Amino acid sequence: METVELLRRLCSTPALSGFEEPMIRLMRAEMSRFSQEVLVDRMGNVIACLPASRAGGPTLMLMAHMDELGFIIRKIEPNGFLRVHRLGGIPERVLAGQAVSIYSDNGRTLPGVIGLKSHHLTAAEEKYVVMPVESVYIDAGFPDAASVEAAGIRVGTPVTYAPFFQQAENLVMSKTLDDRLGCAALLQVLEALQGESIGIRLACVATVQEEFSGRGGVSAATLLKPDLAIALDVGIACDTPDLLGAGDLALDRGPIINTYSFHPRGPLIGTLPNPKLMSRILSTARAHQLPYQLGTFFGGLTDASYVQYTGVGVPAIEIGVPVRYTHSPIEVASLKDLSRTVELLTTFIREIPFDLDLSRG
Repeated sequence: METVELLRRLCSTPALSGFEEPMIRLMRAEMSRFSQEVLVDRMGNVIACLPASRAGGPTLMLMAHMDELGFIIRKIEPNGFLRVHRLGGIPERVLAGQAVSIYSDNGRTLPGVIGLKSHHLTAAEEKYVVMPVESVYIDAGFPDAASVEAAGIRVGTPVTYAPFFQQAENLVMSKTLDDRLGCAALLQVLEALQGESIGIRLACVATVQEEFSGRGGVSAATLLKPDLAIALDVGIACDTPDLLGAGDLALDRGPIINTYSFHPRGPLIGTLPNPKLMSRILSTARAHQLPYQLGTFFGGLTDASYVQYTGVGVPAIEIGVPVRYTHSPIEVASLKDLSRTVELLTTFIREIPFDLDLSRG
């Protein structure tokens, strides 16, 4: 599977949280190439399974989220401009002047731009002020509200950053690398392991609504009753001038294995990895001389944060592909890190024993 073209397709497919249908269709079609057992649950999670070598083996839930952050239209102004709510962790400081895509009820994708007061008429005291989302408006070229509604745009219409994809040597630059990198890795793991005899039942799950609540994958976990789970997401690379000193995580050094994550606002939740699962993954990496980075993630969560509490509890861990400029209109990642993440996962899965013990105490 050609990685760059796969990423280009994934990143150009819109999937605002709650509006993931285009990605659901794409992931179901791609997963069906490698698995005879593919289904979509009621929430919209796409699940593809590879069987264990014999019945009764443990089930691994390997998950990556399909959805992306963006906006919901909240008001149509009489003069045709559009007001929005944020959906997900959109950073307000990047919004002014950004290109967006609006997804109308009639199936059309319409261009728009977030308005920015003309520089020549901006007062000195305004030039360094971030525009709050309550003041944000989208200019989509409509002269009045009637024209907006005739185009199939209404309150509740989804909006995302406009598609952008570019390759620069070993790097890719695009919107939604969080978490289309994870989706690409899911597909490549499935492709690598199809037809192999493995000691576990592998359930690759492309989840919904991670950027909205983090709970979208819970319904899939309830269905699968996994014995262990890996959230495959992104990690924050700290190798740019503005983040030097914040951490040692960098591009081209391999996947990030989280030792701790915590979201300090709202839900107060995160992931403390199962000790035996952490030890086993680290042993796999060291034994095969696979590069990896140990990281912490303060200020965020992944699918694992809620999946770990389903049923009688699920031993879980988070593995991320390093990414620069997370949640911005253009994120940056290394193709080497993606391939090394897939290599670590496939090696780990091949070596999971039928009698895996992740008990505590």
